[in-house]
Amino acid sequence: MTTQTTTVAVTGMGVTAGVPATVVSTLAADDVCDRCGSRAYLLVLFDDGGQLTFCGHHGRAYRDALVESALVVHDETDRLRQEARR
Repeated sequence: MTTQTTTVAVTGMGVTAGVPATVVSTLAADDVCDRCGSRAYLLVLFDDGGQLTFCGHHGRAYRDALVESALVVHDETDRLRQEARR
């Protein structure tokens, strides 16, 4: 995971919000879903400093609860379509 400080637009799964100066990580191939162990495409940050990672399937399954409780939902599921085209 590469950590950087940036301003992000939290998008995907129908969510759009601006989150200024938030620490966001770029997910790597070895980052796995905290629910099933598949490759992670969503990083969820909470205001207490906690974080979770989810695959696209579990990110969609928990979307409503994540959007309601998370500080940041960093969604890289668009990479699934890009990787499928290769």
